[in-house]
Amino acid sequence: MEAIVRRLQNPDQRKLLARRIESGDGFDDIAKLAGWDGIFLTSLHCPEDHPYQGMSLQQIAELTGQDPLTCCCDLLVREQGEITMIDFMAHEEDIAAILQDPFSNLISDSTYPTEGQPHPRVYGTFVHLLTRFVRERGDLTPEAAIHKMTGRPAAVLGIFCSANVFVCLCYHLSVGSCFTVVCGSGLLD
Repeated sequence: MEAIVRRLQNPDQRKLLARRIESGDGFDDIAKLAGWDGIFLTSLHCPEDHPYQGMSLQQIAELTGQDPLTCCCDLLVREQGEITMIDFMAHEEDIAAILQDPFSNLISDSTYPTEGQPHPRVYGTFVHLLTRFVRERGDLTPEAAIHKMTGRPAAVLGIFCSANVFVCLCYHLSVGSCFTVVCGSGLLD
């Protein structure tokens, strides 16, 4: 990380980065995919940066009077690269199509930061699926959604008798399962 921070401090390296971002050459550019207004910072360590938690890079750039790339680089240098983010680049129709594929699983791939704002996938993946894609949009039946959260990933992992039992379709923030059953035996009441 130290080498990256040193490179970001170098004006010539920033110019090179700006050219690569403009051309899209050689890497997946999240700024192009999500847009600067689609990248939200969730964990910042420096006290002077704490007011920016939860804001997009575009919002922070406007507040600081910088262009988004300079703002991003300055934050990364100041924070020694220790920043977590949430980006929004998937379209809901694409997500629905993936969910409807019989081979798709639903998991949470989020990390668990010890400070800042947690990623929504830490606590909201299954709630979002049940609320948005089952109840509101009707892209999946409740049974298909439950299978994608339990039986399907269990089968992929070679665990053929695992299932969580859900009592409601999550009209509030998730508070967890009422109980868990594995191979017909209750594990948690």
